[in-house]
Amino acid sequence: MMFRNMDYSRLGASTVDPQADEVPGSLPRKSPPQATGGNKNEKNKILTILHWNAECISRKKLALANRLKKEDIDVACIQESHLTPHPKHGSRFTMKGHQTFKQDRQDGPKGGVITLVKNDITASEIKVNAGDRAEVIGTELHFKDKSITTYNCYCPPGKEHALHAMNIGDRCFVVGDFNSHSPSWGYENQDARGEEVQDWQTNMSLLLLNSPEDPRTFYSRSWMPTSTPDLAFATEYIALKTTRQVMDQLGGSDHKPVLLRVEMNTARNATSTLPRWNYKKANWDHFTALTDELALSINARSKNTNRGAKAITEAIIKSAKKAIPRGARKNYRPYWTEGLEELENEINVARKEVEEHPSVVNNVSLKRKTAKLRKETIRTQRQGWQEKQLVIIWKEMVTNYGD
Repeated sequence: MMFRNMDYSRLGASTVDPQADEVPGSLPRKSPPQATGGNKNEKNKILTILHWNAECISRKKLALANRLKKEDIDVACIQESHLTPHPKHGSRFTMKGHQTFKQDRQDGPKGGVITLVKNDITASEIKVNAGDRAEVIGTELHFKDKSITTYNCYCPPGKEHALHAMNIGDRCFVVGDFNSHSPSWGYENQDARGEEVQDWQTNMSLLLLNSPEDPRTFYSRSWMPTSTPDLAFATEYIALKTTRQVMDQLGGSDHKPVLLRVEMNTARNATSTLPRWNYKKANWDHFTALTDELALSINARSKNTNRGAKAITEAIIKSAKKAIPRGARKNYRPYWTEGLEELENEINVARKEVEEHPSVVNNVSLKRKTAKLRKETIRTQRQGWQEKQLVIIWKEMVTNYGD
């Protein structure tokens, strides 16, 4: 995984794509140069945006949560969420530490887009009237002295683009799965959808962050070719400050995630992390002994049930403070295990092998490893759910009496 080097000679006046003559009516386009500075993600100095076609987010939520933590992602634009809307309150999706903006497909299965924004960034949704065309959700990121607009798009092959439904301002990103072909982003030929996207890009004065030489983002397990339907565009002000990186596969999706790093001042909201009970490190034998000891002083025959319940709760809280450690870790990754990490690494190796040496044997190997990861993810999620059930009563007890 490497950041691509952008050519500074492409700044200034637009340069004609070498293959543009093959496409009647195509216009000159510009691409951004390489952003200056290091890769260190210092707070308020770099904005990180990930965009990725998940091919069903519920099956890959654990892997996504781990990647968001590991890479310190500020904004995640997810396509093909595959969530089914509820007739009354819609399908719910939450990600710890993030705000959720989403749009589910209304007229059939699959599809859907979700944008996740870190809690320390003030954000608001931008309504996009796309009708029955491509699925688009807009989000406004509010910083101290500026705002940045992000549009998250998914256009399946059977639907029309909704490019002109987006209001492109001075500081704007447009990312997603466009399912369109052009030599400008690595295809041998250009189709009508690709020409439509390029015309829109030129009319909106957007810069393409992809390069034809970039690693491919999509691998088809049915036909075994690689391609790049996942595109990123930006207005010049922020495109010139942005680098693009194709990352390792995530959660077994056929699409690799793409990371954009924007080097600019983005002052955040102040956040505080409250201490939590660390049940995994609790000394339960000590806790049991303490509660038994304190319970002996409680008058169980008291007619005042509220006073008795309060005394019992206070005894439990007092014992817990001595037997259960508390703290807060910003880098804590709940339920992500070493086993899942090893399976992710195995899929990375298998994905690289099948892309470099396409064969039925390598393709079957990738499918088997992906299925194994899916099975282990389900098991880990169930285990996490069971652990949560064990502490529900405890949390209810400390709501009013603990701190």
